[in-house]
Amino acid sequence: MRRVPSMGVRFVGLLVCSVFVLAGCDDSDPSGPGSEPETFVGLFEPTAAYDDLVGSAAISVGDEAFSVAVAIQGAPAAGSGGQPWALFEGTCTQTGGLLMGPDDLPLITLSADGEWGASSIEGNLTEAQSMALELRLSTDQPTTVVACANLQPEGG
Repeated sequence: MRRVPSMGVRFVGLLVCSVFVLAGCDDSDPSGPGSEPETFVGLFEPTAAYDDLVGSAAISVGDEAFSVAVAIQGAPAAGSGGQPWALFEGTCTQTGGLLMGPDDLPLITLSADGEWGASSIEGNLTEAQSMALELRLSTDQPTTVVACANLQPEGG
């Protein structure tokens, strides 16, 4: 019998993949001169309607900008343009204030491999202790949440 990797193994693989994607987003350091960026990582938790979705996200926070990478399998078709997303303080189950909304962020356009990354997004996230990244369905349905990732400091 062939052994199928558990969901946990797949999640870890996707998380490692998104960290590597994040590392390759851009040669420029989003943290600005003289400071080390802090990286937040997490796994996506799908809503009931999209329970086949698995994935991970990583955000590298600098002083004036940040980079983000996602790796997702099983996401619904985004339609034209891509999928909106939002960042909140806190966690997916206990969100705090909105850090950046869909109008402030580039749309996620997944590659054929289910990966996407963006670097040097303007915004100051340095005060965040934890974040929730909400993936939305489409630009036609920007309030429908597909999945959410609880982002915690790497190694924390």
